[in-house]
Formats: sequence, structure tokens, C-alpha cells
Amino acid sequence: MSPRWAAPVAAVCAAAVLTLAGCSTGTPGDITAAGARVLQPAVQHVREVASTHNYPELRAAVAQLKALARQQQRLGNVSSSREVAIENAADVLLDAASPSPSPTPSPTSESPTPTPTPTPTTTTPAPTPTPTVSSSDGGPLVSASALGDNGNGNGQGGNG
Repeated sequence: MSPRWAAPVAAVCAAAVLTLAGCSTGTPGDITAAGARVLQPAVQHVREVASTHNYPELRAAVAQLKALARQQQRLGNVSSSREVAIENAADVLLDAASPSPSPTPSPTSESPTPTPTPTPTTTTPAPTPTPTVSSSDGGPLVSASALGDNGNGNGQGGNG
């Protein structure tokens, strides 16, 4: 039996023994022989189940003991104070024997790192500069050869 269960089991067993021993002292109204006959096997069952460390089974055995104690109290075989003492001792055992919750991973508050959304880059081609031809005096520059030949192949330009 683990140290965690040893003290509560001993406490419940002691409480149950004291509870059921009341019938042998002859204290009127505390617990009758009939009540003791019903409750002693249930207390023994709780004791045996507690030694197995099977919490769900222990919970069922304690529930059965508490139900029997209430039943015997209603029948007049157990006093109200004795019935309450049995229930309290059983609750102490269950509290002490309850398995500690296994640690569960705590939810992380990390949100996924957002993926940067690519911003569309619209590149406008730089305008091609239009060449401006000017003469040194500010007037248009005209080639003399352009005047002599208009490019139509007939040789007639502006001279001729």
C-alpha cells in the first residue's frame, strides 16, 4: 500500500471499527447488532478494495457502504450521528485516495507566424527620353544632305 493511501485507509478502518464497535458496548440507538451485521462486510470490502489501489472500484465500494449506512439509519439500526461519521470517514478515504490528475499539456498561446503576403510590385518602365536636336542658335538643326535627297531614289531634292 502506498504511503498516500495508508493513512486514509487506516483512518477509515479505525472509524469503521469504532463505528461498528458501538454495538458491542450496548449504547442504545447508536448501532444495533442487525446494523453491525449489515455494515461489517461492507467495511471489510472497502478495506480490501482500498488495498488494491483501484480507485474506480474503491469509489463503488464506498458508495455501497454509504448507501447501506443510510439504509440502516432509516431502519433505526444506526443513529444519525453514527451514519454521518461513517459517510465522513468514507469521504476522507476517497479524497485521499483520488488519483492526482496527470498533467495535461497546456494549450500554447502561440499563434502561427503569419506568412508575409507578397505585395505586387508594378514596375512601370521608365519613359524613353525623346531626343531633342537643336542647333547652337536655338533653331532646328537640318542636315543639308537631307535637303538634297528626299530618299525616294529619283535624286530630286531641294536643289534640283
